[in-house]
Amino acid sequence: MITNAEHHRHTERKGEWRTAHKLQPCSRYFGDLACCLRVIKANERYFNTQETVPDAGMRHPFRVCAHCANALHNADFLTRRERVERFIGRLPRAIAPSAIFALVVGVASALTFLVAALLTGSARADTWLSATVASYHFDRSRDFNEHNWGIGIEHDAPSGKARFIGGIYRDSFDRDNRYIGISYTPLKLGPASFGVAIGLQHAGTLLPMFLPVVQIEGKNFGINIVAAPRISETTTGFLGAQIKFKAFE
Repeated sequence: MITNAEHHRHTERKGEWRTAHKLQPCSRYFGDLACCLRVIKANERYFNTQETVPDAGMRHPFRVCAHCANALHNADFLTRRERVERFIGRLPRAIAPSAIFALVVGVASALTFLVAALLTGSARADTWLSATVASYHFDRSRDFNEHNWGIGIEHDAPSGKARFIGGIYRDSFDRDNRYIGISYTPLKLGPASFGVAIGLQHAGTLLPMFLPVVQIEGKNFGINIVAAPRISETTTGFLGAQIKFKAFE
């Protein structure tokens, strides 16, 4: 038996070992292996497959953590049950089902409430163009990308309390992250509005998005500030900032 890295080198005639200079995600190029930690830490060795897919927008080679690269070729993949157990692995088994049920009910209730809010009212609809610019990560021991350049759009829903949002930016792992969803900010204090942004994001994997958000707006210019708590050992809490201007009203 040979490892994934050895098999790739033998069949594709390319690939090399390198040392990571900053935290970055494992592409899971060889599959969703049970050994994969889904992250390559700074100063750790990883396998550069030297494979790209320019037509799909993947201009950088697929990078694979040492766990995946050194796993035996054709190793067993995670089953669906194992993926679920791994996702909730830190929860006691007794409360895991109730936690999942609460999450499903909470998301469904939030979306139902937001849809009702969107379809109620006839406020003037404004359109804003936004630019993601920077973030600050609370864990300063890791080399996260904090120059998160990107562009997006926001359009008021009829209720005037919510907006349709979408855009693309460079995320904490220096990947193109695309997002689409709804921001709902019913609480107001002067020029500031407080609420949440709910939707979907995609940076190699489709994931839900649920972020507290603060919008500070003048007549034609504004700032968005989003916050995220730490949710796993490979992530950290952060604050993110966007600037924006009103394009149409």
